[in-house]
Amino acid sequence: MIQISIRRRLLVGVAVVQIIAATLSTVLVVRHERRQSYMVLDASLSEHAALLKSAIEPPDESNSGLSLHRELLILQRGERYVLRDANGRVVAASSNWMGDVPLPDAPRSFIDLRIEDRPYRALVLHDMALLNVEPDEVKNLPRLTLIYAVRTRGAEEHIKHVALIAAATCVGLLLASLLATSWVVSVGLQPIVQIVERATRIDASNWEQEDRVEGAEAKELAPISAALTHMVGRLRASFERERRFAADAAHEMKTAVAIVKSTLQLTLDREREAAEYRQGMERALDDTERLQRLVGDMLHLAKIEGLSNDVASSDGLDAEVVSVAEEVVRRLAPLLTARQIRVIVQQQGEAATARMAPEELRVVLTNLLENAIYASGDGVGDGASEIRVTAATEGKECVISVADTGCGISAEALPHVFERFFRGDPSRSRESGGNGLGLSIVMAMVERAGASITVSSEPGVGSVFVVRLPIVQQRPVDMLPG
Repeated sequence: MIQISIRRRLLVGVAVVQIIAATLSTVLVVRHERRQSYMVLDASLSEHAALLKSAIEPPDESNSGLSLHRELLILQRGERYVLRDANGRVVAASSNWMGDVPLPDAPRSFIDLRIEDRPYRALVLHDMALLNVEPDEVKNLPRLTLIYAVRTRGAEEHIKHVALIAAATCVGLLLASLLATSWVVSVGLQPIVQIVERATRIDASNWEQEDRVEGAEAKELAPISAALTHMVGRLRASFERERRFAADAAHEMKTAVAIVKSTLQLTLDREREAAEYRQGMERALDDTERLQRLVGDMLHLAKIEGLSNDVASSDGLDAEVVSVAEEVVRRLAPLLTARQIRVIVQQQGEAATARMAPEELRVVLTNLLENAIYASGDGVGDGASEIRVTAATEGKECVISVADTGCGISAEALPHVFERFFRGDPSRSRESGGNGLGLSIVMAMVERAGASITVSSEPGVGSVFVVRLPIVQQRPVDMLPG
């Protein structure tokens, strides 16, 4: 994968912009200087033309035609002129004048032409008025056209010189600007470098972050810094959760294996009758089944937490809450009968289809009911314990509550009931087979379905677990007793 340098991109972008700006500036300077130079040249042409006009003497008694006092003209190198009458006949011309020139129609015009393959700037004056001529004499004078031309070499060399100076200045400023920009970009990218360094220092053994990081104070980088802080917090919580899970799982597995081992050791510590060996093996088998359930629950929980919310229940995989609850009760009937516990399933108000796959809802209700069963103890005679499973519709939610009349949960233990391997009363775990993962599985499934679960409890009175699931549709039904 090709790495992209932000610093290089910024410098290249700035360089391109500055090169374009320098080019435009140079072009504008050269154009302005050309315009100014040619304005000066045109003014000089007008001056020389005026001098030439002053050197023309109109006819008088002693002079029948126009005469030009050449001694009054001082031509510079490269200057040329020609004076023609209305018929195009040359009245006067400089000794270096050559060729014919197409003339514009305007009375006064500046034109560019080439003489002897050299560039010239020329002033063309049609119907040139002579100086020192009386108005009544003008009509008797011939109509004259003056062409006065000078070489543009000096002006062009000056323009080239200015262009070189402007280009050199722009190049120098460009290099200085790029150096300054490189430093500014390096300083400007320091907050990003600090955020990267801050991120690289975070690992499994170091989750601490500096209280004050310059990158976090940059307005543009504040969202990145906040996202990094939030991500690190989530990663830390996830890592700590996985580490606790691994430690708790190892402890639970070690305990379960130790129980199996001790059962086998007790069975084999002396010679026994066949019936005693069988009894010992049955206990070992029971312990092995508990170990198997523990491993299965761990794998189930890992599978649930490994899935994303995108694979949660969809249309076609929605559950009828009451029917699923009644099915779970039928499955748990032997355990309920043995413990003399009665379960009542009822629907309040309109029935709803919860947006959760039936199998997932079945697992959720099974774990909640088993938790309620183990918390309720054994019923005695007519005083059998009672568990109520109630489904109700509230707005766009299906509310499922599982209420028992068992021992309840202490205020200290209540915030931890959904944590992995947590048991409010560890003394009952071996007898009941509970491993502390049932409610963790419920929490994982409920959160993956975009739902929520809460618990309220009072020691000696009982507990109520409430699950809120999004509904698919509503249909009115009569109350269904379970």
